[in-house]
Amino acid sequence: MNKSPNMNKSPKKLREEAAKLVQQAEKIEQELADPMHALAYAIHQATCDGNHAEGCAWDYEIPADIERLGTTRNSYLQSAHRLTKNIKKIGLDISNKQLIELVEIFKEVSPIYNNR
Repeated sequence: MNKSPNMNKSPKKLREEAAKLVQQAEKIEQELADPMHALAYAIHQATCDGNHAEGCAWDYEIPADIERLGTTRNSYLQSAHRLTKNIKKIGLDISNKQLIELVEIFKEVSPIYNNR
């Protein structure tokens, strides 16, 4: 029988790690409370290949950077605004939640993620 890698950790250590994960989840939930920020996050998740040597600093910026011009997070926010504007321009009436779902579908069909 294979031992779980966590079997070598004390219950206290596991609880500390779990608490950190809960804090991270709460932080992301707070960041995504704004619908446009949530769309920007979805666009980042769908289009960033994780190669941060190519200029994506999403994981290195603080959440407030999303409103600061010149930051990676702000560039994704601008993409979210352009997407919303262009969706309305062609006459589609879909909610922000539906846009996020479409972006997530894009990630599923994207060759960036399917060729790994």
